[in-house]
Amino acid sequence: MRRTARPILCVLALVAASSWLASTAAAHVKPQVAGLQVALRAYKLYGGPIDGIPGPATRRGIRRFQRRVGLQVDGRAGRATRSAFGPL
Repeated sequence: MRRTARPILCVLALVAASSWLASTAAAHVKPQVAGLQVALRAYKLYGGPIDGIPGPATRRGIRRFQRRVGLQVDGRAGRATRSAFGPL
């Protein structure tokens, strides 16, 4: 292989890997979680990005909300938790 072909192959490999990672992350985005993050932010319980990805900051915000409104604290947005948010 010629020396000039190696950098081009490296760049192509990096582009392919980054596009694969981006599509993998996009597959885990959930609109319901983004709505939950917006509601948590309205209550000042979530400061992370509104990305639709249920990560540790989202679960932490849910637990804080559940404590605040007197629900069982489990970090999951079940029916009781969702209805406690009201129209948000």
